[in-house]
Amino acid sequence: MFTNYLKTYFVDRDLAGTKSFLSPSIGGVGTGADEIALSPEDAFINYDKDIRQAPERIDYKLNNCQVSPLSDTSAFVFALMDIETRILGQKITISGLRMTVITRKYEGCWLIEHIHVSLPTDVHDSDEAFPVKELEERNLVLERMVNEKTRELVNAQIALERLAARDKLTGLYNRTKLDLLLESCFASTERYGHGLSLIMFDIDNFKYVNDSLGHNKGDKVLVEVAELFLSRIRKTDYLGRWGGDEFLLICQETKLEKAFSLAEDLRLLLWNARSCMSVAITGSFGVASYENSDTPVSLLERADVALYKAKRDGRNCVKDMCS
Repeated sequence: MFTNYLKTYFVDRDLAGTKSFLSPSIGGVGTGADEIALSPEDAFINYDKDIRQAPERIDYKLNNCQVSPLSDTSAFVFALMDIETRILGQKITISGLRMTVITRKYEGCWLIEHIHVSLPTDVHDSDEAFPVKELEERNLVLERMVNEKTRELVNAQIALERLAARDKLTGLYNRTKLDLLLESCFASTERYGHGLSLIMFDIDNFKYVNDSLGHNKGDKVLVEVAELFLSRIRKTDYLGRWGGDEFLLICQETKLEKAFSLAEDLRLLLWNARSCMSVAITGSFGVASYENSDTPVSLLERADVALYKAKRDGRNCVKDMCS
């Protein structure tokens, strides 16, 4: 990549070709003459100005080129070269030109993230800031690359945590996460005496939706139900997909009467939304609240029993163990 860049820039003086070697986030183009660009836009302006002002080819001899990997996707290039060109008919020769480059891999292609060109040490201008300026430029670029990599790692970690905790279809908590949340809420309830209730519900005759209309339609219904109920519950409640068309809502600091009322609100919400959904559906709901002798398993079992009681009593209703 680097030698192709040199030919395109120095010999061909091809602006479009030269730009193709620059990364979309190039963070620095500097020279010994105190000229610097810290953004892609400024870098393109500098290259455009340079090639327009000196369009004739610049012959070069690469005397030394060293490539040092920084990571799997970045590398540092150091080069020494002699160049020769003509400007306004005058021959100009510079020996020992020093070039340092940070390259970065984008979608399988190596591109230039930072480049600095310095005159040989014996011909430095009095106001040239090499090597301090070059190091400052390079450090700025490396710092940005590290920050970007850190953000990538953080985002990857968040994505992994989401995959581990969320149902892929609905985006709700999955069963594994619901188990953990229930254990946490249960421990808090035992310690502080707050109420805790579960609402377990499923979609009535969902098998008919899948069998007659197809699984794609069934999946769409599940997503619509999830979005509908998320718009109604409190931020302190945890809603998840328990499995298939069955959902679980964990209601913190909520006693049975309040949980029953919420379940009835959700049932009516689903009933009234039938005309706006892909398929007109209803739901059955089972409610259970924490008792002193409970465990997370026994609380779940009571909510499950109440749900099946609602199914046996005609569906589209809310039941607890007493009703």
